[in-house]
Amino acid sequence: MHHTTRSAQKVAPVVFVVLDDFYHLRIEDQSKVLDYLSRLFKNSVCYLKFSSISHRTSLYRSDSTIIEGLQIGHDVQDINLDRSFKSFHSVDTFLKEFRRHLCKRAGIDGDIDTLFRGEAWHQLVLASGGVPRDFINVLVKAIEVGRRRPDCTKLEQRLIHEASYLYYKETKQEDLKKDSDLEASELERLLRDLRDFCVELRRKNVFLVPVKELESAPDVEENLRQLCDFRFLHEIHENVSRAGTTDRFRAFLLDVGLYAYPQKRGANRVQEVAFWKKGERSRLDELRQAPIYHLKDDYSAIKDGVLEIESEDPSDSPKATSSDDDDDKQFSLDV
Repeated sequence: MHHTTRSAQKVAPVVFVVLDDFYHLRIEDQSKVLDYLSRLFKNSVCYLKFSSISHRTSLYRSDSTIIEGLQIGHDVQDINLDRSFKSFHSVDTFLKEFRRHLCKRAGIDGDIDTLFRGEAWHQLVLASGGVPRDFINVLVKAIEVGRRRPDCTKLEQRLIHEASYLYYKETKQEDLKKDSDLEASELERLLRDLRDFCVELRRKNVFLVPVKELESAPDVEENLRQLCDFRFLHEIHENVSRAGTTDRFRAFLLDVGLYAYPQKRGANRVQEVAFWKKGERSRLDELRQAPIYHLKDDYSAIKDGVLEIESEDPSDSPKATSSDDDDDKQFSLDV
């Protein structure tokens, strides 16, 4: 291998080794692999870059008999590419700056804000979950859908909703089947129960889980983490109170693709919780009123398999309308 490394440097003076989805290695083997690679590339102009998921990664191991791997801050620098909804405003700011750089690289001039109508940008931020690649994918799908609609001249909320659903159906579901460390059906049962709770029962896109219940059910807590890893859920607060109880809660947001399309109407409509807004006493009032989801002792009775999202009765569906002043124009974003 040292011979291979030296040979590579003859071709290119600097060598980059990139490892994707590092978390697929057994967690007990990860520090061993990194230790081997660091020894292999020592005293050479080789750079190692690897991507992983934080809570499913163990880079360093040390005990009385062995020291192996890489220490963050000493041997390796971590870079968090995603943003968390624990600070919604920072996500919004980050994605606006990210959008600006994308447009600059693509040679797109002008005020991009004029492309979005009403709450479309806000919905795109929610649909991204703070993940740049999801932001790009949902945006691209929304543009593709809009270009097929003669009545669309701008990106509207309904396009973001449909794009989020398509991204869930075409990409996220497949990722779950392919990448899950657990049986996909185990996660699908929990996801189905959570969606039914949010969409059919409580009609809110945010829910709270008692911290005490999670501490006593580590297997379910791990499943929740994996659903967050696959971006079906987004954790928005890890320790929040709720009026009327002394218990503490973790707060989660259901992914937009799981509830916003096709949109229900009237009393069946899912209400979006403004979880980032603070009241007069600087409390997260709306978040603190979100419904409480209690963990089940057994999820095996819940139907497994792919979670299909059904449309409402077509007779209840609104006709395609547009309030645009420029309805006669074609949707055209030249990217």
